[in-house]
Amino acid sequence: MKVNLIIFCAMFVCLEACNSGLFGWGTKVKKGELSVSENDHSFSVSKIELDPKASFSFKVSNNLKKEAFSFVLLKKGEDPILVQHLAMQTGELPSSYYLFKSDMIEPGKSLKVMFESPELPGKYYYVALSESPKDSLFGTLIVREETVPVKGESDVINED
Repeated sequence: MKVNLIIFCAMFVCLEACNSGLFGWGTKVKKGELSVSENDHSFSVSKIELDPKASFSFKVSNNLKKEAFSFVLLKKGEDPILVQHLAMQTGELPSSYYLFKSDMIEPGKSLKVMFESPELPGKYYYVALSESPKDSLFGTLIVREETVPVKGESDVINED
């Protein structure tokens, strides 16, 4: 009985730690930080996993020396490289390509970004959209399938 209770407590602590994790677990508002590095021109987090319609709040930091950029969450199915090339050629990205677009984030500055993840499960891309990108800066947002918890034997604690 004591062993079962200890295992249950350890699993509960682990689940609670995951529930308050940085990206992708639980139903609370997710918080985190993304930054773009001058050294390798990439996002510090390249993949985020969220539940459908999850509230998401994070700080985006621009560590580049000369380039300002907007954080943009593209619509499902949009190619991040093609979208960045389109924005470079036209000077603006039409709103039909994205779900969310932040204000410009100047070099050395940060911006708090909040949005709700899309309702449809699947793969979405987020990009750092600047006026003259040297590289394609993008990451992946995975919206998971909603799962319905199933009660099973593992939910029962044997007190014998």
